[in-house]
Amino acid sequence: MGSAGSHQIIIDKLYTLYKQKGYLREDEALDLMTVENTSLVGINRITDKLIELGVIFAEDSSSDDDDEYDRAQVDYDSVYEEILSISPGQERFVNYLREIKPPQHREWQQLVTQMSSGNDYAYNRLFEMYLRVVARIALRYAKDETIELDDAIQEGAMGLMRAIKQFDPSQHGNLGSYLPLWIQQYVSRAIADKGRTIRIPVHMLETVEKIRKSKEKLIALHGTEPCFELLSIETGIPTEQLGQIVSIIRNTSDLLSTEELVNDTREDSVLNRNENSYSIEDDVTYIFLRRDLAEIMQTLKPRETKVLSMRFGLLDGLEHTLEEVGSEFAITRERVRQIEVKALKKMRHPSRSKKLKDYI
Repeated sequence: MGSAGSHQIIIDKLYTLYKQKGYLREDEALDLMTVENTSLVGINRITDKLIELGVIFAEDSSSDDDDEYDRAQVDYDSVYEEILSISPGQERFVNYLREIKPPQHREWQQLVTQMSSGNDYAYNRLFEMYLRVVARIALRYAKDETIELDDAIQEGAMGLMRAIKQFDPSQHGNLGSYLPLWIQQYVSRAIADKGRTIRIPVHMLETVEKIRKSKEKLIALHGTEPCFELLSIETGIPTEQLGQIVSIIRNTSDLLSTEELVNDTREDSVLNRNENSYSIEDDVTYIFLRRDLAEIMQTLKPRETKVLSMRFGLLDGLEHTLEEVGSEFAITRERVRQIEVKALKKMRHPSRSKKLKDYI
């Protein structure tokens, strides 16, 4: 459900509930939007509108005099124990969460300001101190839905990362109420995508829909199946990328078949390659690995990202030496090595490395 009319219906329902109680709980809003299958963009618009209307998103609060200020007052020890009972392999992750200092009173406000000025510590602190919210939401979904706890935590962490980067205090109000919207939506969409033989990312599902609509439009205009190049022009998707997407779609869904999607007679077409010359699963894995690596490396400093990309051939397929990388940045080989070691240490952090465990 994504039309303006459907959004208004949700807004009206939530605003009525707010007027009755004087506040809205984040779970109440999330549950309704999830039932209505609201997109991430829709959730943002609805939340912004509710804030414009003066709606207060409230959680159970504790005394402001407490040294450790936890608005949610959730018994996280119980959450952690339940996680371990379901997935003992998460012991390292749970132990890591237990070591993180809980959010302090109004700490997020200072951190958001510092993050907007490029402070990496502020971003990392925000991510870490709200990672336990990911654990709580992931546990709830793993108990009630058809998703593995490990997958729910992974998707929720990516939602948290995206939410922190998107957060604007002038528009979104309280960070503690804003973050769960993204976390829950990422997990929900992972569940919706679970039935596919090969998992397709959310952004690619949206691209597939764009391809299908463009194909239908071209058929209506020309009365025949569109060629590969024409479909590329209509969708605005480069031919190479379009070929990758079509390859991924193959055998993963009855949404589109290769033959239905395009009539491409080029000998070098991605769609006409000898089926025995490559593994489609390997292609998909490689594309997804590059995507996941890119997302994770966005959390590093730009220079760290560039160094790792050059050293491991992520830019041009060529692994560059320490000397070559040093020449690029006008620094010594030893300094390149230090940057590489530091960046790899960050990549091994559970919050990042867990995303890549399925490729190992």
